[in-house]
Amino acid sequence: MIAAASSYVSVRLGRTCTDIAGFSSGVAVYQHALPVGAVAMDSAIMVFVKQHHGVAIGEETTIRVRVTLGAAYPPRPERSMEARGRSIQTGVPTTVLLGSGEVCAALLEPIGAITAAVITAVRQVQGALEQGVTLGGLTLTGDAPLLADLDVMLHDKTGLPVEFVDPNSARTPG
Repeated sequence: MIAAASSYVSVRLGRTCTDIAGFSSGVAVYQHALPVGAVAMDSAIMVFVKQHHGVAIGEETTIRVRVTLGAAYPPRPERSMEARGRSIQTGVPTTVLLGSGEVCAALLEPIGAITAAVITAVRQVQGALEQGVTLGGLTLTGDAPLLADLDVMLHDKTGLPVEFVDPNSARTPG
């Protein structure tokens, strides 16, 4: 269990921001609140669908699209779903077929910002550790488990083990 390690980085993806904290021996050695969360992802999906399909979709539909098709890496095989919205040109209700690859493309900017912030945190925490102490890994909580392959991407970018932590059962220092 990574959270039991002497040092680790915690990433909590929230509605409006991503909180990143680095811990060593139970003490916070790094903290950052990135103003990118699920709302930014939803906004990116809304803009993408409007620009590429000419359809305005609402908040509930956008959340359903993010949870169903959202991913840090394009999933294989490609998945799709129908989303109801309103045609920008005619104002008439319409349905659009969205693919997981499209949604992944829509999420590039917010996921890129989160990934860059986590990489910065890992570097800062590694620099603050005492000689001989190694970083145990990353823990993800909040809405992070709802985004497919975020753990895989963060592992690929940092080389560290990544685990999802249920915030209701996790011991959180600080």
